[in-house]
Amino acid sequence: MSEQDFDVICERMGIAEPLRKHVASATPPRAKMAVARGLLPVPPKTLLAMQYMLLGDQATEVASEAERALLELPEDRLVPLLDKSTHPKLLEFLAYRRPDHQRLAEQVALSHQINDKTLCYLAEFGSSRVAEIVAGNQERLIITPQVCLFLERNEHAGKALVDRVISFQR
Repeated sequence: MSEQDFDVICERMGIAEPLRKHVASATPPRAKMAVARGLLPVPPKTLLAMQYMLLGDQATEVASEAERALLELPEDRLVPLLDKSTHPKLLEFLAYRRPDHQRLAEQVALSHQINDKTLCYLAEFGSSRVAEIVAGNQERLIITPQVCLFLERNEHAGKALVDRVISFQR
């Protein structure tokens, strides 16, 4: 990846210029491991983004440690970190890799920047509450009408909910 591409990605992830050196490909694995383990003194939201960036690191031990940190972060500490500036790919990762975390799934479903793939995944596999949140997002139902197909497959989405979405889409 070029340095320009790296900077664009870091910018989108909300990683400030001075902190980018900690997740750059040229950084020694030992230094990146400190980020992966959450030992770098940075704001929690920034650390979350930096750990996500390390998921694709060439050093498998760094990538594995970053993944472990993201998957083991307690839900009550993670959910407050997700807001309108959270990158859609990070939301996607959390939705797919932490499917049993109800509050997290609800927070991801409520995010305006959620991508279509994640929205459809939550529509199909989310709890009844998550299905209700997805069905209530009329703007996304207009933009991504196939969401209804995924809601129909969800065993937790009642027939009345699905009928309401179908009726809205007519």
